[in-house]
Amino acid sequence: MDRRIDAVLRDHPHLRKGYDKQSGLRGWLGDPSAKVWFISEAPSAWRLDRNRSAPLTPEDQWNLSRGDKHLRRALVKARFKRRGADDPDGWHCYLTVLSKSAVTYRSWRTMPMRARMRTFEGWAPVLAWELETGRPRVLVAMGRETLRVLRRLERSGLIRIPGKLDFVWSYGYLMQPGTDKERVARYERQIARLASVARRVK
Repeated sequence: MDRRIDAVLRDHPHLRKGYDKQSGLRGWLGDPSAKVWFISEAPSAWRLDRNRSAPLTPEDQWNLSRGDKHLRRALVKARFKRRGADDPDGWHCYLTVLSKSAVTYRSWRTMPMRARMRTFEGWAPVLAWELETGRPRVLVAMGRETLRVLRRLERSGLIRIPGKLDFVWSYGYLMQPGTDKERVARYERQIARLASVARRVK
């Protein structure tokens, strides 16, 4: 993975900014041989900045914000992760991102979609290699933006999705003001449904 990331960074110097291999933020976690993969847009550098009191490890990924923690608990309940939500290892799924470049919230959300697509296209060789190597039977887009980008990348021939493409809310949706227990429960049901989907696919 590191060699392929380095190759992208050599070919696309504009992607270097914000990518930090020395931190715990690397943009993938779990078992790449698992049937079910979850994919979001990009690693969140602003979450690292809020959690600098102790060194971070790769296992701290997707475990910093309130939305992350809801995701982890939902994965445990659906048995995509064994042991506790905060425990290392025990993964029966794989988490990855469209872009391996870390981003900040303000710059990312104000960036025009055309510019974001250039970033996703630049990183597409890494994602294509991940998908070809792991061959997930169910690829779950976390958020509608991620779903749209995956479809665009596949239509353009930059990636090939080897199995079923599915969708759940972005875990960032659970960080919005007004998030209540019912919204969290609906999110957990979305994740739980995917366990049934995984059992049906070959």
